[in-house]
Amino acid sequence: MIKAVKQYAMEHYEEEGWDYIVECYSDEDILDIIKDSATEADAIEAVRQDIAPRAQLRDEVRAEIF
Repeated sequence: MIKAVKQYAMEHYEEEGWDYIVECYSDEDILDIIKDSATEADAIEAVRQDIAPRAQLRDEVRAEIF
């Protein structure tokens, strides 16, 4: 499932904070997030929920700067 998450992150690099996964998260970090996931879709959603607050904060900061 880690591979599926990383692939999804690459395909959606510029969306919703997925660049964090590509650039900053190790396999162990991803595993910590998805450990209770039953399917690849569940794993991707778990990671989406984990990165959403950071992505939202980044978007808010960028909006203030620009």
